[in-house]
Amino acid sequence: METAIAKKLRSHTWTIVLLYVLIGTCWIFFSDALANTLFTDQQVANVQLYKGTFFILITATFLFFVIRRKNQSIQSLFANVRRSMKDFRDTFEQTAVGIAHMSVNGEWIRINKKLCNILGYSRSELLSTPI
Repeated sequence: METAIAKKLRSHTWTIVLLYVLIGTCWIFFSDALANTLFTDQQVANVQLYKGTFFILITATFLFFVIRRKNQSIQSLFANVRRSMKDFRDTFEQTAVGIAHMSVNGEWIRINKKLCNILGYSRSELLSTPI
């Protein structure tokens, strides 16, 4: 099962790539017409020299804002994961029943205080005791 973070990262990556291709294609098709509309014939010659630089500046600005937004989304997802992990740990430790997580090899992974009290061992004793 794919995590929400992995799905979000992949969807954002494709969004950035597709938008970049769209902007690049529009620039290729319409930059000459835009230059002819905005500038005089003499200025158009100068603009044509710097057309690539303009494209780089425009796309760099666009990418800056898209990546910044992506990073904010990722930070939000990680904050949600941290909050969920804290909620799990709090619930695990404060429940009224004894709980333990064990590996498929029969090793203790995590033990709550209630199970230690029920079995009469400390956490470190249980963690070092094989099943």
